[in-house]
Amino acid sequence: MKAMSYILILVASLGLVAAVQNAYKADSVWPMLGHGAFALLCLFLVVREVRALSGR
Repeated sequence: MKAMSYILILVASLGLVAAVQNAYKADSVWPMLGHGAFALLCLFLVVREVRALSGR
């Protein structure tokens, strides 16, 4: 079960980095907001999984 958590942390971290990079490249406000929302979702997933692995 820990392996799935580590994989989720890895994938969500990569998604977070990609979303932030794409938000900076966006030429309009709506794509920027969309990438920002996706970045927040990925950050939430990473924090949730790290907290679950640490036993909190």
